[in-house]
Amino acid sequence: MRDFSISEEETSKDDNFPYPYTLNFTRVETIYLIFLGISCLLFPKFVLEFLGVYTTPDIFSRMCGMIFLVFSYIYIRTGLKDEGMEFFYLLTAQERLNIPIFLTTFYLLGYVEWPLVIFGFFDMALGLWTWIALKVDKKRSLKN
Repeated sequence: MRDFSISEEETSKDDNFPYPYTLNFTRVETIYLIFLGISCLLFPKFVLEFLGVYTTPDIFSRMCGMIFLVFSYIYIRTGLKDEGMEFFYLLTAQERLNIPIFLTTFYLLGYVEWPLVIFGFFDMALGLWTWIALKVDKKRSLKN
């Protein structure tokens, strides 16, 4: 059986870690996902009302919370490794830039209220941060 615990080697980073600025994004994104996940799991009615969805919470909103927590676990685990991380970070930046497009479209079609669109632009900001951090890290690694 595979041991999924976090080893001492994974948690101790040296100064040669290739993506220090991008790693900061991972930390912020993970905190955001954990907060969103716990909120959807434990307080789905509050989250739905905040987003302008006035319906009784059902299992769907709690399942979304579970998915956010699963993603946060993936971010934590991948943030502890540095092998092949550039591709992962690039994918997260790309997908984050698409979210406001979808949420704005949903708003314009009348499917959601405007507060949900704010989350889309927050995600876009995180995506831009990641993209810029990747550029900074790449320039930094070329100098070394």
